[in-house]
Amino acid sequence: MSAVPTDPGRTPRAGSRTGHRRAQAPRGGPIPGRPPGPAAGPGPLPGAEAPWYVREAALTALLVAVVIGMALVADDYWRRGLLGMGIPLFGAAALRLVLPARFMGSLAVRGRVFDAAWLSGLGVAIVGLTLAVPG
Repeated sequence: MSAVPTDPGRTPRAGSRTGHRRAQAPRGGPIPGRPPGPAAGPGPLPGAEAPWYVREAALTALLVAVVIGMALVADDYWRRGLLGMGIPLFGAAALRLVLPARFMGSLAVRGRVFDAAWLSGLGVAIVGLTLAVPG
């Protein structure tokens, strides 16, 4: 017979000693030895969360440039239109390198370097293919 009392409704796991439980951290409630209060500090820094129209300003400017470029392409100025779509991608990449993520909104997807490299790569592809076509 086991010296440790067991719970009659509980079946022991394979490889475990019957009735033996691991110590668990308390769930909810204060942690002993830690003063009560918010765990993350006094609160967010002033200006840490920019309004939505500030966060999405870079994306809005990029989309406006793309729409203008598409209008030029539709009006048979395809080279100017594609350059108008590709060159703002370089500006967006530069902004992504300089500005913090809270001001980049939806253009801040991954890390700063990755986002800037991706935007620059798209710009190089569009501008390079545009300039490669004779005409």
